Amino acid sequence: MNGLVELAQMSFEDITEEETALISASEAGVVACFGKSKCGALELPDGESPANSIRPELLYWMCTDEEAIKLIHARGVQIIGAKFDKDLFFDYAELLCPLAIFYCSLHDVILVGASTKSLYFNGSSLCNFMADGLDTEGDVILNDANVRGSVRLLGANITGNFECMGSVLGVGDKTVSANNQCKEDRQDLSEIDYKALNLKKRKEKRLLDTQTPDDHIKRIKEPSGFVLNADGSDIKVDVRLDYLKAYGEVSFVGGNLGGDFVCTKAEFNSTGDDGRAFTLDGHINGGDIFLDNVVSNGEIRLLGEEMRGDLICRDSVFKCVNAEKSNGNAFYADELIIEGNVFFERTKCFGTVSLHGADVGNRIDFASATLANGPKSKIAMTIENADIDGTLSMQDVNIEGHLILAHAKVRQLSYNLQSWPKPGYLHIDGFQYHLSEGKSKNKL
Repeated sequence: MNGLVELAQMSFEDITEEETALISASEAGVVACFGKSKCGALELPDGESPANSIRPELLYWMCTDEEAIKLIHARGVQIIGAKFDKDLFFDYAELLCPLAIFYCSLHDVILVGASTKSLYFNGSSLCNFMADGLDTEGDVILNDANVRGSVRLLGANITGNFECMGSVLGVGDKTVSANNQCKEDRQDLSEIDYKALNLKKRKEKRLLDTQTPDDHIKRIKEPSGFVLNADGSDIKVDVRLDYLKAYGEVSFVGGNLGGDFVCTKAEFNSTGDDGRAFTLDGHINGGDIFLDNVVSNGEIRLLGEEMRGDLICRDSVFKCVNAEKSNGNAFYADELIIEGNVFFERTKCFGTVSLHGADVGNRIDFASATLANGPKSKIAMTIENADIDGTLSMQDVNIEGHLILAHAKVRQLSYNLQSWPKPGYLHIDGFQYHLSEGKSKNKL
């Protein structure tokens, strides 16, 4: 019986020594190591040397050919330190084994409408990762990657985790310069049927300010600063964006998440005209959202977010940019529905924090926070018409601007006098609260 190398020779001419090594490693279930790394220091491959180059068409054949798959180990195809001179096209393909591309140099990775096992691109450098409508049985991992363009997962279905921890998205001061061949949208987006990629399942009421699926598709086709767009995605376990540096908007509008959304120590930077840095409008989250120790130069948006766990924003810095387009918001979570708690302890917000009409199942804690007024509205924080079935804690808060509590309902109020704004800046018409558990309602 012929092995995988012999089977490949029947389909490809002039198979190189490096390609032979990849084929043999995949059959044996071990990692194929190339370039300077040799599975040692894991340095990025030498872009000037063709010795570590792998043809994309050979990789495509290994992952999709039914006869080849019979000879590939269950661990799948695993590569370290290779260089791919052309785009990897897997659009609408069915990848029959896991694919792990570690510390490799790539151009665009196209997985639009593809069906896959787990995907790993840890430590790799690439232009764009385009996976709209991707359907994967496992994880999608891009940890420690350098993506000079954008990551797109519109309408994707991921049964495991999506991770982009420690990665750099977009071209910022600390990233490598984009080369002339790397453009934000190299593929002709007019060729993609977005309505067929699960976007048609999104309900208009969850699109909120984007109004209709067609309007949202127009927003996607005419990008204005996205570096990670997973709108309409369905992710069954967790999203991990810890230590991410994003130079452009990160968006999960209208998505579903089964587990936690973790962005600890991430950095978000708006580059679009609307001033948005991080957007979860209309998103449904089954666990906690961690925005602790985050720095955001742009608006954080959770408009209409629905979540079962806690929203944790401790020790972060949220700054409004482009006040005219963002209405001066640093943190915008109107109509938030949350079963747990909201924590803003020690967080500094330079711009309006808006929780208008929020429905909070437990407490909101602003202890030792700084709430500086929005440059347009002059509102530091508003919970107007909110319903908080727990404690509103305003202990040791530094407020610079208007504080609007009008028509909000709070079970308990915890505060000290120095936490209130200056005279004329506190708005409490119709505000209702309990002094303590078991006592009757009072109005201020």
